[in-house]
Formats: sequence, structure tokens, C-alpha cells
Amino acid sequence: MGNLKSNKSWVGFAVYSLVLVFGLSVLSSGCEPLRKKFTRQKKKDKEGQEFVPVLDPVDYPDAVFSAPKAYQHHLNMWKVWYKDLSTALSENAGEKRLVYLVDQLLVQLGEMQNVLTGEKKSALGEVHAKVQAVRDDLTQPAAMRSNTEINRRMKLLDKQVRNDFDFSDVENDLVKPL
Repeated sequence: MGNLKSNKSWVGFAVYSLVLVFGLSVLSSGCEPLRKKFTRQKKKDKEGQEFVPVLDPVDYPDAVFSAPKAYQHHLNMWKVWYKDLSTALSENAGEKRLVYLVDQLLVQLGEMQNVLTGEKKSALGEVHAKVQAVRDDLTQPAAMRSNTEINRRMKLLDKQVRNDFDFSDVENDLVKPL
């Protein structure tokens, strides 16, 4: 029995020493790659990522101004901004939002006016003045103005723009290209 106990202790001691030697060897060799992993190294230049300057610049032709396209674009933008304004007025939006939307309508009218000539240009100027009056009314305090009245006035102006200043009505009054 005494021999068996000494054999078990000898085996336990051998296993313990092997684990200790193996652990030390792993730690001593494993630290070096770990240390190398976290040291800064210069980035290697990759082939194919060199900067190649453009030696022959490409000359693009100037954009061609087209009065019909510009007018149609701004007329469509008028319709979109008017729809947003109508929605905002029915939802009792804030003063800043309403003023912003009316300002956008004024911008579109101004751009439409820039590509018109003659009588249509002056008639659109009158609509512009009426929309400007609506904008001035929006700067009054909310208690002093009526959103339903502003909505009614803007609906009449929108109807006038759609009826009198549709593209087919102003086709002959557009600015001619040089």
C-alpha cells in the first residue's frame, strides 16, 4: 500500500511539472507574436494604388439654356410648393413654415417671369405682387390673420397660374435663344 501511495504522488508530481513546463513554454513563445501584433508598423505600399495624373483634360460643352424646359420646370415646382402650402394651411402649421413655403412660391414665379417676355411677363408680375401681399399677411400675428382666408386667396392665385400661365398658353412668349 505504501508503494501505491508513493506511485500516485510520483505521477501527480510528473503531471504537475509537465503542465508547468508546457505552460511556461506557451507563455514565453506566445507573448512575442502578441507583442508584435500591437506594435506600430509602417504601411506597405501596395502596387496598383499609385496616383496617376490625368494628362488630357476633357472639355465638356457648355450647358444649353432652354427656356421651354426652364419654364416647365418652374411651373411644376410651383404646383408642388402650392400643394405643400395648401396642406400646411389646412394643418395650421407654424408661421415660419408658411412663410418659407410662400417664399418658395415667389422664387418659382420669379424664375418663370425671367423666361417670359411681353404681356405675359407683366401679367405674371401682378400675380407675383399678389403672392407677396399674402406673404406680408403671414407676418402678422396668428390671432390677426385667418388661415382659411389665406388658403382661399392662394387657391385663386393657383387657379390663375394654372389657367393663364400653362405652358401651352405662354409658348409664344418665351425668351428666344440667342
